[in-house]
Amino acid sequence: MSVYGASFVRADRATTFADACRMLREHPTTRDHTVRTSPGDWVSIENAIADPLLETLSRELGTTAITIYAIDEKLLRFHYRRFEHGRSMRSLDYADAAADAERGSWTGVEGEPEPWETLLFSPRMTSLYRKYAADEVCTAPIRLGASIPWCCDGFMIGEIARALDLPWDPVHDRFPPAAHTAIIEGHD
Repeated sequence: MSVYGASFVRADRATTFADACRMLREHPTTRDHTVRTSPGDWVSIENAIADPLLETLSRELGTTAITIYAIDEKLLRFHYRRFEHGRSMRSLDYADAAADAERGSWTGVEGEPEPWETLLFSPRMTSLYRKYAADEVCTAPIRLGASIPWCCDGFMIGEIARALDLPWDPVHDRFPPAAHTAIIEGHD
């Protein structure tokens, strides 16, 4: 099973990296996080952070904050969240059904569709949907309760990261070289 997860904070000012590290230390989580400055405009946080902390970072730093988390293979899960200045702009959640014979579905769809979501309706993905969910019509936008589209595989998570210009290769769990790096230890 593969797990993909990272959060990103747009670095609108020079202190964003230090402020993000300070806030992660002040709001301890159970997981360790590696925080990096990245080429371009992002501070990356390895291992996705929870939505309340993401919202706090976005609000207090007055910037964009994004998290992407997915599990593929036997269990499919996908979570995407984007905040702008602390305001939730888009939230997407996909989860497998409890019974093995049932398909998963979109369990949370809030906000307006974003340009990257067109990737989920590409010819490549549409052919996969026809193969595995021939009885369901795949139309944009994402609809609550629909089993397709899905975006839980590493290939698609990588496509989403590229479309958002995020400094992350989720398939290989790599981030570009960083000018600054900090390890924020989790607490039990």
